[in-house]
Amino acid sequence: MSISGMIEDHQDRSHAKSMNPRLRRFWASRARRRRYTALLVAMVPAGAVLLAVLPSYGGTTLAVAVLLPLVLVLMCAMAIVNTQLGLATYASSGHRNLDERQRVEMDRATQVGHRFTGVLLGVAFATIALGTTFSPESVVFPSQLVTPLLWVILLVHSAVPVCYLAWTQPDDVPDDTDGARA
Repeated sequence: MSISGMIEDHQDRSHAKSMNPRLRRFWASRARRRRYTALLVAMVPAGAVLLAVLPSYGGTTLAVAVLLPLVLVLMCAMAIVNTQLGLATYASSGHRNLDERQRVEMDRATQVGHRFTGVLLGVAFATIALGTTFSPESVVFPSQLVTPLLWVILLVHSAVPVCYLAWTQPDDVPDDTDGARA
């Protein structure tokens, strides 16, 4: 099986999961999606702070026993929330499984995500380039900020489209499963 075939297979499975009636009911509320979006957004700077602090403690017991497991738990929690929001918004379904309205929404979310990432990369580049080029030699970019900066850029790039969709999509109107109208 080719890589594109495996990707399409994964998208088909994700789309089938996202069509699950229990999952649709759980994520139907815009307010619930917004709460999870806020949680995901809050986890990004929390992870950046942890990653910035971690090198300061080196191989100490605090770093190994507390901070590193905390970073790993945070990464897992973010992956779960991002995946669930992706299922809730059909973001992981792939273009071919979406209707025309969903495709337009997905394209808009992708566009917003790329613009946001582009601005973030531009600001990071300008800050680092200008800060290291036009400052006294005593001013050095702290290397312990590289990992948190890459963390933020990676997560912004992967999460902004899903967060945008989760925030802007209206409440899902549940389908009438028995066909009867009240």
